[in-house]
Amino acid sequence: MITRSEAAIPQILAWRALKTLSKYFEFGYLYEILAENKIRISQPELKRYIVGTVLPPQLKAVHIIQALRNENVFAQVVQNKLKIDENGVVNVAELAYDEDVLTVAMAEAYLSFFRSVDVVLTAAVNGIPLASLLAWVLDAKLAVARRERESQSIKYLSAQIFQTDPPSIVHIYLPANQIPKNSRVLIADDLLRSGRTLKALLNIVRDADAYTVGIFAIISLSNAWRSLLGEEVRSRVLLNIQQ
Repeated sequence: MITRSEAAIPQILAWRALKTLSKYFEFGYLYEILAENKIRISQPELKRYIVGTVLPPQLKAVHIIQALRNENVFAQVVQNKLKIDENGVVNVAELAYDEDVLTVAMAEAYLSFFRSVDVVLTAAVNGIPLASLLAWVLDAKLAVARRERESQSIKYLSAQIFQTDPPSIVHIYLPANQIPKNSRVLIADDLLRSGRTLKALLNIVRDADAYTVGIFAIISLSNAWRSLLGEEVRSRVLLNIQQ
């Protein structure tokens, strides 16, 4: 039985990524990607990896994920799922709970942040599926900021978010013990647009005396949020679109 271990993570991710991508791309194209990236693999071997009858060795699994990322196919999965209605509204909520999107997100996050994150932080609610899976992949703690306090006896970190429609200020709260002092935090969210929620989460990390090491999102609709980040903070977004 497959169990979670540091060795098994890339193997599981490579299998899941190949299985997911086989829904959107021809087998020959996937084989060509791996061959062009100098991964020694036979067609029968690749078929076994896609089906899951056998998992690739750990190092080969990492190379497979890297090769797929190099060809930008993760973004193409999100692009395939993307819908924009006549009013310019993006189906972000659907993307946040889509199994295929979350699968390629895990693969990308593993390559970008493995062994560099202690806590994955998000704001409820649509960011929770992504953050939960990233916490598993990165072997990190999960922290979720919410709009309500669950107990008056718990010490909370809080930050405010200014909303424009209608104009209002809301607060998000996180139990103070969810982010240890000096921990390395990855902020995960389904959508990045104005950066208002991101700013609140950055403030919570600061107030916890911790460090934001990265930002991860499924989709970005503008570049406004980038001005909030210092040079030391890495950002990874599966799909960038401008409206």
